Amino acid sequence: MNCHRGFGCIIGLASLAASAFAGVDTGEFTYQGQLKQNGVPVTDLCDFAFSLWRDEASVLPEDQVGDTLLFDNVVGSQPSVEVLNGLFSAVLDFGPTAFTDDPRWLQTSVRCPAGTGEYS
Repeated sequence: MNCHRGFGCIIGLASLAASAFAGVDTGEFTYQGQLKQNGVPVTDLCDFAFSLWRDEASVLPEDQVGDTLLFDNVVGSQPSVEVLNGLFSAVLDFGPTAFTDDPRWLQTSVRCPAGTGEYS
C-alpha cells in the first residue's frame, strides 16, 4: 500500500488472515488498522477502498481477487468508516474462494474526511 499526502498507514498482512480461516466456508474477516496524518492519529469519518491481489506489484485486472470493497456511503457500498484516535476496523469479504494457499496482498486506499478529495 502506498500512503500519500501525509497519511501514515499501518496494515496487516492478508496472507495471515487466510491461514486463520483455513476450512471456513466464508471469505469474511475483520480488518483492523491504524491511520495517522502527519504523524498524528486521525479522528474522523473516512472513506476506504480495499482490494485483494495475487501479485504485490500488479495492476492487471486478472490479478485482482474479487471486487474492490468500498466503504464510502454511496448507494451500493458500505458506510464510511469511523476512525477514532487513529484506529479503525472493517469487515471485509472477498468471497469464499479468495484465500487459498497462495499469497495475497491487500491494497488499502483512504480519503479523509469522507466524501472529499482523492483516495491515497
